[in-house]
Parts: sequence; structure tokens; C-alpha cells
Amino acid sequence: MAEKLKVVGLSKTYLVDQGTPYAKEIPALENVTLTVSSGEFVTIIGPSGCGKSTFLMIVAGLIPKTTGEIFIDGRPVTGPGLDRGVVFQEFALFPWMTVEENICFGLEMKGIPRKERQEIARRYIDLVGLRGFEYAYPFRLSGGMKQRVAVARALAYEPAVLLMDEPFGQLDAQTRGQLQKMLNDIWERTRTTVLFVTHNIREAIYLADRVVVFSERPGRVVEEVVVDLPRPRDPWSERFFTYQRKVADALGGEQAGFF
Repeated sequence: MAEKLKVVGLSKTYLVDQGTPYAKEIPALENVTLTVSSGEFVTIIGPSGCGKSTFLMIVAGLIPKTTGEIFIDGRPVTGPGLDRGVVFQEFALFPWMTVEENICFGLEMKGIPRKERQEIARRYIDLVGLRGFEYAYPFRLSGGMKQRVAVARALAYEPAVLLMDEPFGQLDAQTRGQLQKMLNDIWERTRTTVLFVTHNIREAIYLADRVVVFSERPGRVVEEVVVDLPRPRDPWSERFFTYQRKVADALGGEQAGFF
């Protein structure tokens, strides 16, 4: 498959208490190199505080890197851009906009005419199962519904890469499972390139073609696990459990919170 995203030698160091006698450097990421192919779904997992969300935000262009290079379709990433869609853990919707208007936002930024924007928005509203809520404002939506809107908004303008930072982390277990299935179904239909950060081993394996395991801070890639399971995946199968064990071992076994 063609190379869609390439990260080479990425490091990030934060300077804290700058201008005081207590100033010090804290390394968050160290020499991370990662390639994601076109249409591939890659999850990143690692211990809390290992820099995986920082990594995603640097790829999104929202946090500056210290060293390293990032390319999308061979072009260097120097800041935010419409070639990347981002879905955050928080429900980052515009509260003064309806569901349809939120989804149209990126399309308007791309200069797509109003009628075409509305047609695209309605298509994605159907895709995420929110028909009938086109004119609802975010305060009338449940947490799961808000995140469905966020996913639709990020996908609607067809970014080269979809970046997702623990998007289901604030949801209850039942809603989380529903949205995992929804995202898997959408990915199978669209084959959008996805980079997805999670702290949940089962979620990582259920969704991914490949699981990238980060070390404790400073985050480094310590293992990559290719998930060779047919979709839709059965999280109770013996083979699924084998992959869970492998990722848990890479994270440190019992300390990973798997058991």
C-alpha cells in the first residue's frame, strides 16, 4: 500500500518553570519513527503519561515538535491543515451550531458550495446514525451522540488522515462498544487512514490493523503488533485473547492494567 503518513525521528521536550531557578527539561517523546499506509487503521497504546496524545497533537500540527520530520503524502507538516481531521476525547463541538452546521464547518473551510455542503452533511448524518437530529444543538445530545457528530464532522471533508485522541474515553461501556462498532463499519466503507490513540487494549485490537506500543515517558515505539483477525472481530475468541496477551506483555503484563 502507498505510504500516507510518515514520522521520522520525532522527539518532544518540554521546558517547565522557565525563567526560575527550578527550570528543567522534561522529555515527552524520544526518536519516534512510524509509517502508516493509505487506508490503514493504526492504534497507539501506552502507559498513562507516555506522550501518545502529545504525539497525535504534533502530527495534527497543534503542538510544535522539538526534532524530527512529519510527512503526509510526501508533503511536510508544518502546522494544522485540512489534510488531517481530528477527533478529541472532549466533545469539541460548536455549541451555537446545529448538528448539520457542525458537520458543514470543515466543508465550508474548503470552499464547498452551500447546497453541496448540506448534501454531504446529510450523508454523514445517516452514516453515524443521527437522522432526525440535523437541527439539534449539542446541549440536547447525549455524550455518545456528540461524539458521533464529531466523527462525522472530521470525516465529511475527506481528510487524508483521521487522528483520534481517545475519542470514546469519556463514554460508558455500552455506548463505547456501540461507537467502536460504528467506527469499524465506517472505516470498512470508507477506508480512511486512521491513527487512533487509546489506553484500552481490547479497543486497540478490535479496531486496528496494527497496534503500536509506546514505552513509559519519554515515549518510544517498543513494539508493533499486526492484528491478523477477520472483521467484524469477536473480542471473546481465543485468537483475540492471544493478541490481548501479546499487547499486555509489551506494556508490562499485569502492570498494564490488563488483568
